[in-house]
Amino acid sequence: MTPHAPTHTDVPGHVPPTGVGWMLPFYDTVSEAFGITRAHDRLLAHAAIRPGHSVLDVGCGTGAMTLRVKQAHPPATVVGLDPDQPSLDRARSKAVARGLDVRFDLGSAGRLPYDDGTFDRVVTAFAIHHLPDEERPSALTEMLRVLAPSGSLHFMDFGRGDQLATDLQATGVGRGRLTRGSVVLALSVTIIDAFP
Repeated sequence: MTPHAPTHTDVPGHVPPTGVGWMLPFYDTVSEAFGITRAHDRLLAHAAIRPGHSVLDVGCGTGAMTLRVKQAHPPATVVGLDPDQPSLDRARSKAVARGLDVRFDLGSAGRLPYDDGTFDRVVTAFAIHHLPDEERPSALTEMLRVLAPSGSLHFMDFGRGDQLATDLQATGVGRGRLTRGSVVLALSVTIIDAFP
């Protein structure tokens, strides 16, 4: 299936990744200084992306992880999604400058604008902590919804592995299986603490 672009143009309640919009030009430099690139490489290795896979990066921000996925796996279809238009504009500029064919969509993790089973892999790095506690389970449910039956979800955040596991349990995931209607899907979920 080919992912389709969202039709909405505004994401209510959104806070920029840096907390305030004026800091966005410094976001990539600060992220690099804190070792985020190495963390992205760990997440990428765990995702085990194969040729022909479709990959969604939820909360892609300025596209660092999204672009790493495409650089490492050129045959993959890669889509980044974020609620921050200025971050997406920066991500698109970086993709064009690097000659990478990546699509960036405006949208919210809690209402992913894609059909069920669209993606082979869903990755999210350092985005879940931006969500209010009460929104995390619905965002994770959405990520699971857009996974193909043999797909897998891989996420990383700041030392939140236990909380993320609890949030996943709230979505109905148990022992690596997700029930969608009467169909039980095998599901691989990887939780990586960013800086062990």
